[in-house]
Amino acid sequence: MERSGGCACGALRFIARGDASRVGLCHCLVCQRAHGAPYLAFAVFARAAVALCGPYAAWESSPRLLSATLPYMRISVREPCRR
Repeated sequence: MERSGGCACGALRFIARGDASRVGLCHCLVCQRAHGAPYLAFAVFARAAVALCGPYAAWESSPRLLSATLPYMRISVREPCRR
């Protein structure tokens, strides 16, 4: 099976081939705010199964939210881009 998609601005595209090694739902506050939804659905694929095309950039999200509500969690980098 092949799945394709990309970032919100359309600059970065991906193709993932085969079955996901993991799928899940995250309902942490950071994901709720970043996506404007009660949870985020995600799938994990082996690096070799994913092809990327286009410019890639990372952006920092919710640094104040993380430090205020999740002081033990210092990860606030979102990928891919925020154009």
